[in-house]
Amino acid sequence: ASDVAHIWNGNLGKDFWEHTIPASMADLAKDSFKSKLDAFFKSVVDRYYTSENATGEDAEFWRRVFYDFRKMHHFVFHNQLPETVLEFAESPEADGERLNKFLRSGHIPDEMKDPNYRLFRGVVAQSMKAPLLFMMRELRRLEVIDNRFDGACYYMNSPARRIARQLGWLGDETRYAGDFSDLVDQSEIVHRRMQDEIPELVGHFDLPLQLYAHKHPR
Repeated sequence: ASDVAHIWNGNLGKDFWEHTIPASMADLAKDSFKSKLDAFFKSVVDRYYTSENATGEDAEFWRRVFYDFRKMHHFVFHNQLPETVLEFAESPEADGERLNKFLRSGHIPDEMKDPNYRLFRGVVAQSMKAPLLFMMRELRRLEVIDNRFDGACYYMNSPARRIARQLGWLGDETRYAGDFSDLVDQSEIVHRRMQDEIPELVGHFDLPLQLYAHKHPR
């Protein structure tokens, strides 16, 4: 209850219902209501986060249709997120860890800052955690990004972590996902171990782990 009260006071305030709930179906169709709703939503998604885990976004409160889907639509069609990601990935200094952190928080490493890069607010943030590595994997498999990013392209969900522990690649502490940095670290570790022990499967990333986990459930 205290968390809800904190979020309410910090994010919603007395104007929340006025801006998000129409007084009638007739009001729902009015441009004035749509403008208020758009302005309220934009004030939430255009925030800048100071940590790579987007601490303070409180995405678990906003969640799903009202927030996650609409947020990604906003970033794709209004903030040019795909183009920005591709530009970032083409930088010689870019690597998997940096690209993941950019997608998560919008932070650009100091050594990569360029006058052409504007401050990118929000980005994927808390709407994706482990699935962000899934997205990286598919971008790599489609050859949208190159092999510099291979170490950050392993979707380390619970089944993949379980099999990696059984192989001795990850420790018992990975029974719980941890924060986003932990997942990126796990991806790098699994990539290195796969390179050393079963290099013929490297191009398949985490998929062999997922398949084995599916065939050998708990």
